[in-house]
Amino acid sequence: MPVPSSGAISLNDFHVEAGGTSGTQCSINDSDIRGLISKSSATTMSFNEWYGASNIVQYSAPIVVGSATFVKATSKGFIQDPTIHLVYNAMGTLNGSTSAWSFGGLSIAQILTEDSGGAVTHVQIRGTLTATNWTSITYQTSAGSVTMPASAFSYSAPYITNTNAGSYTNGGSHIINGTVTITV
Repeated sequence: MPVPSSGAISLNDFHVEAGGTSGTQCSINDSDIRGLISKSSATTMSFNEWYGASNIVQYSAPIVVGSATFVKATSKGFIQDPTIHLVYNAMGTLNGSTSAWSFGGLSIAQILTEDSGGAVTHVQIRGTLTATNWTSITYQTSAGSVTMPASAFSYSAPYITNTNAGSYTNGGSHIINGTVTITV
């Protein structure tokens, strides 16, 4: 939870937001605490710089969705370079490119929503996301914005998949052109 944006704040608030344990020893010059406001060591700092500081990092990129149908299943989204296991060609763009989107040491080479002749049932991502290096993904559908937690996905390298997407996608809507946001 971010440091309060107004009122009284304390060094302990900064320490907890940076991942420390409440009430344990810390200093304002600890690298994790300085990192909340992107300050370097021994730099002059003021407590008011920490109002609203957060260790939550989000990466966002525009997506232009491609579409492909195989048998009765329709997939929509972005595929940078299909693997031997896919029957689709490369489609869509992510972050203005047909190449994998790289951000914060991670990457996404594919994000698809897939139906089986009706409502969206699957969300599949290929890249370097693991169960521990991200917390959620947000994207737009025709029914509104969808946020899915990392814990809702199963992991089988190189893919992560959610096979219960209808419960997150307002009844089963495909990803549409808009923005993809990864929270780490």
